[in-house]
Amino acid sequence: MEIIGEKIIIKARDQYDLGATYWQNENPKGIVAINAGTCVDQKFYSRFAHWLAQQNYDVLSYDYRGVGESAPENLKGFKASIIDWGQLDIPAVIDWMVEKHPQNKRYIIGHSMGGQIIGLADNINQIDKVVAFVPSYGNWQNNAAKGRWKMGLNWATVFPFTVLRHGYFPASKLGMGNDWPRGVTWDWWSWGIRRLPHHKIMENRGIKHFYHEVKVPIKAYFTIDDLIATERCIPHYKMDFANTDLEIIMLKPQDYGVEKIAHMGMFSPKCQILWRDSIEEF
Repeated sequence: MEIIGEKIIIKARDQYDLGATYWQNENPKGIVAINAGTCVDQKFYSRFAHWLAQQNYDVLSYDYRGVGESAPENLKGFKASIIDWGQLDIPAVIDWMVEKHPQNKRYIIGHSMGGQIIGLADNINQIDKVVAFVPSYGNWQNNAAKGRWKMGLNWATVFPFTVLRHGYFPASKLGMGNDWPRGVTWDWWSWGIRRLPHHKIMENRGIKHFYHEVKVPIKAYFTIDDLIATERCIPHYKMDFANTDLEIIMLKPQDYGVEKIAHMGMFSPKCQILWRDSIEEF
């Protein structure tokens, strides 16, 4: 039986409308929500979501505010931050999962930033397990040696000055995907100039977080060919989620019969073996 995703709206904690897609089975083994990477819209994960639904899981993909189906027509002057994603959007998605699946297992698969900012959600412990693909720390010094200094130069010049000029970061004009809201860019930029774990950044800024209260088991995948979420990120990830059962796995593309995985490739159909591995403990 073909499973078709249904377009729905989820109300964030402040009642902002989040565009989402829900794949529903008659007797699901559980519900899986997909937390996207920074300003990556949910369409990017649609093949993966459909595959999960075929494995008899209910699946929810959604866009953070300011992205994809949760974005206004014009980002100039639009207020949204990564903090909002972690404190208002992700908790609302978890609330929705609890309401829809009070008895079933609930899981989050987080890509990049989506596997990192779960520590800002006050209800994260209502999830049964998190799988994090290449959870990243934006600091340019964490990048691979190839291109690290170029990224550092862009960080000091292109990002802040472009946002000041346009009122948002016009990533689409620079061939970098979807445009970024101003507040999202400032968060990413300000966190990135400090090589610190996120819980420490939050404490320095007086932002409430739950990193050290997270008890949900986390399975985190990094890849040897990722230029962004390199192995330099792993110590910080361990510090952020120090009080839970954390398993770190380093992937090699050749082990999965592909030439590369890098930062985005794990959601390619070529990586279905990885997909199966990632949910086997569900």
